[in-house]
Amino acid sequence: MRKQQQWQILDLLQTIEEAQAAGLYADCQDGALGIIRYVESLEGEGTRTAALLAEYYELLFRADGGEIGAEALREHLRAISAGVRSELRPNKIEAVFLSYNASMADCLESVYLAAKSDPECEAVWLPIPYFERNNDGSLGTARYEGAESYGVSFACADWRGYDMKTRRPDAIFSFAPYDADNYVTAVHPDFYFERLRGRTDLLCYIPYFVCTGDVPEHFCTVAGCVYAHKVFVQSEKVRATYIRVFREAFGD
Repeated sequence: MRKQQQWQILDLLQTIEEAQAAGLYADCQDGALGIIRYVESLEGEGTRTAALLAEYYELLFRADGGEIGAEALREHLRAISAGVRSELRPNKIEAVFLSYNASMADCLESVYLAAKSDPECEAVWLPIPYFERNNDGSLGTARYEGAESYGVSFACADWRGYDMKTRRPDAIFSFAPYDADNYVTAVHPDFYFERLRGRTDLLCYIPYFVCTGDVPEHFCTVAGCVYAHKVFVQSEKVRATYIRVFREAFGD
């Protein structure tokens, strides 16, 4: 189970608690059944969490008939929430790798293949569209290099069917750091670093270019550096330059 999935269950339990306080016991039962189905789809049958939810479903009948009070229901919900945190602890991560240009994908390839081979990680290779800029700076012709542009090592997902906001991957990797500031091409705005920042707990920028000596300073303050949680660089010397230039621009 991923952390995001655990959070979704806990959020649903909070909604059930609010419905319970309002006396909407039938809605609480529907919610409990929905969580049971969700947990079983992820973890299979036989979890303690599902058993507690089934007990809660029956307790709601008794509460509706006046046999037990609201406090007993609240205590049982607290036990369910505690069980979710202990039994359904996250044990898998989802990492998304964004590539808009297949010829540049080698800068992410080794990380993706390592993630793909890890049984505790679901690695998603997501080709994304990009645009050529018009002379006036507006977005021009749309381009998309889909699965046919990548080799058999890549299991490509469809960007139109991957809901970044809902799935909230644990990590996102990208090599397109310029957001709106690239005057030649631009990735689809949905995949700007500024927008991705709030859709994961670990946004990573891996530069495509290779430094010969040191990194040009203007590369150190692009949007990918500003919004990423981590930037992967080539050497300690290059790292020191990134830190110095970034501090000069933004402080500590």
